[in-house]
Amino acid sequence: MAELTWRGPPVALSLFLSCFLGSIFILFPFFPLIWLAPKLWRTCADRFVGFWLSFPVAIVEMFHGSRFRVSGDAVLSDQPAIMLMNHRTRLDWMFFWSALY
Repeated sequence: MAELTWRGPPVALSLFLSCFLGSIFILFPFFPLIWLAPKLWRTCADRFVGFWLSFPVAIVEMFHGSRFRVSGDAVLSDQPAIMLMNHRTRLDWMFFWSALY
């Protein structure tokens, strides 16, 4: 059990730093687009945030050896869908966003 205790802080630190530095160095340069081209800003922000949402899942898989699997039909953005999760961990929300992306 002691070998697992050191893994939590590096995961939390990497998630915080990636979020903080990503918002400064990736999203902030596109900030003028909010006024110049709002739709383009939204597209860029959605893309970058979508890419970032796959990062936490990769970190948890690397450090903790968990596996992520999505089963069922494809989720289409133009049709309604119901997503069910069995809540086996407190990280379901993180895997959920990755599945939506």
